[in-house]
Amino acid sequence: RPFATVQSAQESVQPGDTVYLRGGTYSVPADPVTGNGISRNNSYACVTHLTKSGTPENRICYFAYPGEKPKFDFSRFKPVNMRVSGFWIDADWLHLKGIEVV
Repeated sequence: RPFATVQSAQESVQPGDTVYLRGGTYSVPADPVTGNGISRNNSYACVTHLTKSGTPENRICYFAYPGEKPKFDFSRFKPVNMRVSGFWIDADWLHLKGIEVV
């Protein structure tokens, strides 16, 4: 079964796994379920917080599905007095490819 969000996919992946993101526009609402205000200095709110690391030999990959173009539109996510981070990465050995972020 497909995951509903990148956040939920990252909770299940292990080093060496690849998550394929299907094409289309993913419009993030003003108050996304995964937006939990994660911040290092209380000035950023994030939608997706990637915290699971791969290894040098086995990266965790988040790739566009072959021949498709996933587009993440964060333009409606406007937390008050905070900057927006669509993808906040606190992990090593990740590979993201073919993903458009607005």
